Amino acid sequence: MTGEFAVGQADRLNRASRTGLRPSLMFSVAAALVVLVFVFAVGTAPVARAETGPTVRVRVLANQPEVIISNAKGRSIRVVAGASELVVAGVPRGARYKTQGKGPYWVKTAKGATSNVRGQLRVDKTSGGLSVVNEVSLENYVAGTISAEMYASWEPAALQAQAVACRTYALYQMAKRVGAPYDVTADVASQRYLGIRGESESGWAALRATAGQIISYGGRPALAAFHSASGGETASSKEVWGTSLPYLRSVSVADEDDSPDTYWRFGVSDAHLARGLVQLGHRIGQLEAVEVIERSPSGRASKLRFRGTRGRATVSGREIRQVLGSTTLKSTLFDVRKEAGQVVFVGSGNGHGVGMSQWAAQAMAQQGAGYREILSNFYPGTELVGVEDLKQRFASRATSLARTQMPQGAEPVKSRSLKTKLNGDPAR
Repeated sequence: MTGEFAVGQADRLNRASRTGLRPSLMFSVAAALVVLVFVFAVGTAPVARAETGPTVRVRVLANQPEVIISNAKGRSIRVVAGASELVVAGVPRGARYKTQGKGPYWVKTAKGATSNVRGQLRVDKTSGGLSVVNEVSLENYVAGTISAEMYASWEPAALQAQAVACRTYALYQMAKRVGAPYDVTADVASQRYLGIRGESESGWAALRATAGQIISYGGRPALAAFHSASGGETASSKEVWGTSLPYLRSVSVADEDDSPDTYWRFGVSDAHLARGLVQLGHRIGQLEAVEVIERSPSGRASKLRFRGTRGRATVSGREIRQVLGSTTLKSTLFDVRKEAGQVVFVGSGNGHGVGMSQWAAQAMAQQGAGYREILSNFYPGTELVGVEDLKQRFASRATSLARTQMPQGAEPVKSRSLKTKLNGDPAR
């Protein structure tokens, strides 16, 4: 990556225009128009046409003071969050900047973090600085997501199931977030997206095998939730998010033994846990006892009671997991006990537990199941359809599809992503 243009301001902007880094003069509505026209145009198009179809708006960065954007020729431009507008190559340019021309593009933050993506980049001035949104075709988005969410070395059928789930989730969010500045984020608040760095040969193969296919319920994209490991039984959307979706019900899961999270133990000091309770609005003094007082139908800890020197507190399993951290308290499928100076959680599984268990999907694939069977198992009652098959059922993205709603208080699709190497292959 090179530095910013070492030329005058006017020449910088002219050169940027010639090289695909031209600032926009007004708020762009291109993404909305493209999605409106093409949201159902993917059908079963081959990966060779991955640039076609609906555009997914992925927020890859937020609250940044500045970024440097470079194109494939190594030419760069600096975008800074000014007091009231963006400053592009030293020139105030309003609230939005968008690249022009063919990518890929690289974006570098002030702290040196870099990423490279296909499609276009859009930079918006926000109250926290600036945000960067990657406007990328649906299939290219899925290609940068599959191997970020699942090991690239896993069975083809498991990767194919993951590809369909990722594609479906993107369409679900596109319908839900009409009018918002982006559809999904690049982290586990949506599903992990690494752009070109997240692509893999096996991921592209899974994309080709499932091109344009999504999970549908009632003629609309389903909420294709997934998680790392269930601990033996998935949770329903009702018990986790409070909203019942017929296809997100609890199902028994076998053969997750290869998961590193089949059994886990997490200890936290009394003082640290007490601080977590304060964050939830409970001051109980020195912790004396803790117990699970209510479990969900799938066995997850739905309510815990804490007793201290100054009182008692009852909190949900989700709340205690949020304050202690979802990467350490890996699920709410746990037992808890008080030991000397600490509280010990012993549990199983990883993630919210709703929808497809990735480790179970891999086990099913190893035993010969195809991706259709895997998806049918974890999303019972849904249909596997091509995006084109839904085209005639809806007049526009902004009407019928928008009726698909996310359960209130829903957690991210995954509570913990797999760590990845720079080549996109998840590292154990």
